[in-house]
Amino acid sequence: MTTLGAAAGIGPSDDGEPFGPHVLRHTFGTDLVRGHGDLAAEPVDVVLVAELMGHADLNTTAATTLPTDADKTRAPLGGVEGGRPGESTGQGVGG
Repeated sequence: MTTLGAAAGIGPSDDGEPFGPHVLRHTFGTDLVRGHGDLAAEPVDVVLVAELMGHADLNTTAATTLPTDADKTRAPLGGVEGGRPGESTGQGVGG
């Protein structure tokens, strides 16, 4: 199974778990939620992903699709010039 994963470009999970059915299953769910790969051109609703994965609790799905450090590095710091969302730029309203 590890050889198949390597051929597909899927390696160990972030916590070092070797590629296998569990990692493959969560890669599937994460790719759907994020809209990556050939599975989904756009992110799929997490409720639908939870149902597809057989999760009774949305928290289970959310926990297995958390952003990685690499995801956080690629993410923009916010839509407002000069800072992160919610950060004050020192300017008042309209100014």
